[in-house]
Amino acid sequence: MHLANYRPDIDGLRAIAVLAVVFHHLSSALLPGGYVGVDIFFVISGYLITRIISREISEGSFTYVAFYERRARRIFPALFAMLFVVTIGGYFLQLPSDFSSTMGAAVGTVFFSSNFVFWREMKQGYFAATDVGLNPLLHTWSLAVEEQFYVLFPVLLFVCAKYFRKHTKMVLVVCAIFSLAAAVALIKSKSVAVFFLSPFRAWELLIGSLLAIKAVPLLNGRVAREIVGVIGLGVILVVCFVYDSRTTFPGWNAVAPVFGAALLIHVGSSGGGAVTRLLSLKPMVFVGLISYSLYLWHWPL
Repeated sequence: MHLANYRPDIDGLRAIAVLAVVFHHLSSALLPGGYVGVDIFFVISGYLITRIISREISEGSFTYVAFYERRARRIFPALFAMLFVVTIGGYFLQLPSDFSSTMGAAVGTVFFSSNFVFWREMKQGYFAATDVGLNPLLHTWSLAVEEQFYVLFPVLLFVCAKYFRKHTKMVLVVCAIFSLAAAVALIKSKSVAVFFLSPFRAWELLIGSLLAIKAVPLLNGRVAREIVGVIGLGVILVVCFVYDSRTTFPGWNAVAPVFGAALLIHVGSSGGGAVTRLLSLKPMVFVGLISYSLYLWHWPL
């Protein structure tokens, strides 16, 4: 990304997301709703990837090869290092049945389909779900969701830019509505599928995409930015402490953390405020910059 377009506040938001997940996994009693950090990541990813693609399309420089090559350089080194350590450690430390499950997840991770692996295993019932919870690669399901989105979304955006330029916003809004509606409709009957599978999570990334293409008017005035910033951060913090394992999730309950993340990104796009400056502090930015590696390693460790 162009240096001029760098947003330190988004790295700060990444820090909140990854710390929420890490603290939740350290102790669910400490931060019972910290799992919403993944949903914050989805919004950020949708925003950033759409900014890059839409800019390159408008400049006439977008190519699928270059796009995926950049993705590979960014994610593969750390991902393969983690997979190597996990598979070696699993060979020596896990029971044969558990190691077999880990290897299945490793193969799924390489092909960015581990969300399908875990969905299929958890459908098999309680004991399978327990085994999945002990899998050191369980956290890779969210990476799979993102990469599946990245495979399809550039095609959608390119087609929209070429044939439906004036209706791109509406296309993304309709896609987001259908995705959320499907998640809400099926959360009770197909809860595992709604949790793990991309079609039911796509709306979270699309919210970020809509912000990136300026589908929402910028906030005018410092007071408005300050209020919206506080609301956005407040919503995220509240759900981190109020949500827990009994909360029906995602579905409607995912709207709150997604909404909070979207507000914070939008405030930064509109000129920023006190919360934006808080997110841009060096310690926050530092954690945000290492958030991918921290997320990769925290669960297996």
